[in-house]
Amino acid sequence: GICGFLGVQLCYRMYLRGVKSWRWYVLQCVLTGTAAFGILRFGSLSGTGQEAADVLAVVYAAALVFHTVLAFGERRKQYAFFLGLLLLLLCDIHVALYNLPALPGPFLTVWQNLASTAMWLFYLPSQVLVALCAAGFQAGGDGGKQKGN
Repeated sequence: GICGFLGVQLCYRMYLRGVKSWRWYVLQCVLTGTAAFGILRFGSLSGTGQEAADVLAVVYAAALVFHTVLAFGERRKQYAFFLGLLLLLLCDIHVALYNLPALPGPFLTVWQNLASTAMWLFYLPSQVLVALCAAGFQAGGDGGKQKGN
């Protein structure tokens, strides 16, 4: 599952930076996939499969933060995409919070209990925004028309 999320991060990078060379993009995909497979395989051979998945989760989180910041830097052109990634980041924070062991204190306990609902409230609109951007819709003064119309 986490390897799929890393693949999506490569697609976000391609969307934000454009594809200057398909060969370079394919090479990035192969290298990322090979590294992810190697980390998972090495982790399962050494009996620490969970630690290997945790390493990939950190790499995924770093990539999501990086792409969110990158989209923010291009916010005039990529406002809806930035907002979609920001909502996805908030979703992933709640997924992590939900999966943590019980937290101390009443505030954190309530927040952790609400995280299972909050993650979906952030996830669904994030996917709509990202999908609309990928389909060519732009937020702004074009009335929601597709590019090229």
